[in-house]
Amino acid sequence: MITETKIIKTISDLGLSKTEAKVYLSVLELGEATIQEISKQSKIKRTSLYYILEKLNKESVILATKRNKKSLYVATSPKELMKRTRERLAEFENILDELEDRKHVVYHKPRVYFLYGARALNIFGK
Repeated sequence: MITETKIIKTISDLGLSKTEAKVYLSVLELGEATIQEISKQSKIKRTSLYYILEKLNKESVILATKRNKKSLYVATSPKELMKRTRERLAEFENILDELEDRKHVVYHKPRVYFLYGARALNIFGK
């Protein structure tokens, strides 16, 4: 079985912070949940969750809905997240050649420095 730490790291590699990944995983496990339930599951303060859930909602990672005047949150399916990640990767691949052309403007030619004596040793922490 894959550990929760590994799952959170993998989700965060898709562009979420570790806290956002933890919230996503909690909502995914709960199904449809209130902010109090998410707070209890994720062990993140309720007051901190408002900002995180708002951000995840804007990115369509978590969907917010209301039922009987209660705000409920539902996680986007993992397959949908994977689909979006692939789309973003394809967009990046489309501009990759342009980025490669521009990199020469930013990066300078490599330089070689010859250091002699005690000063050279001090630079490298010896």
